[in-house]
Amino acid sequence: MKKKIQKFNLLNIFAKLKNFEAKDEGGTIVTYIGGMESARWTPKTSNYLLINFKDIAKEFVKQVKDHMDITNYELRIYGGVQELKLYGAEYEMFGEVYQKMATLLSSTDGTRNMKVNFGLFRQICTNGMMAKEAGEDFNARHLNGNERLQEIMKFDFGDIESAFGETETKITELREKNINLMKIRDGIIDEKGRNSQKFLAFVQKLISSKTDRLETLTPDQMKNLKSGSDLLKKNNKFDLEIPAYQAFQCYTELFRAHDSGVMAKESTRLLELV
Repeated sequence: MKKKIQKFNLLNIFAKLKNFEAKDEGGTIVTYIGGMESARWTPKTSNYLLINFKDIAKEFVKQVKDHMDITNYELRIYGGVQELKLYGAEYEMFGEVYQKMATLLSSTDGTRNMKVNFGLFRQICTNGMMAKEAGEDFNARHLNGNERLQEIMKFDFGDIESAFGETETKITELREKNINLMKIRDGIIDEKGRNSQKFLAFVQKLISSKTDRLETLTPDQMKNLKSGSDLLKKNNKFDLEIPAYQAFQCYTELFRAHDSGVMAKESTRLLELV
């Protein structure tokens, strides 16, 4: 899904949120966008809590404004998924332009938990590195009596700057390290062979990314990277040391059209390997 980042305007956000509505219709959660049904889902538990995204999004914006100067926003409401991203002022780091980013993610079709993430948005490739704020896990299921959910919806973030600082530190560390391709393979693909296509897509990004592809590959290295399924074989003898920052950016580029929850999960997956 193409990103639609716009200049921050609180009234515009509230006006767009009016197009969204979710109702409990006899135990089935029905989502409407612009008056048209966009999702219909029946929870498996009677303890499900229907959350009004319009109300929590408004409170989220108000609280984030107390911690960062918001310059842009992106509001995506599709199917039964709702996501609001808030971006801070531009600043430069290592010759690249970044923005601070705060995201609120929820759903009315059972596909997403309530999630809040903080991180940095890299403008050159629209990848976003997400970090947990001060070690907190802002992630909870939509259930009545879920104390963690109630805490999240208070949006009492504390020191958000620590999250942005943590992400800057990770970027610095990535720029100072290398990682082996086969280590990434073994970290992405599980014992049952799942995620093999994800790994092969990542390898193609190492070759083809417009912003982060490997520029100094030898003909033999290029040939091996293009060998496809041969790279999946356990007896494969080819390996390649890659700058960790480029590896991270090429990997997360695969998920730039996904929501912030996916980006946070996949960012963590690769960061744990470095």
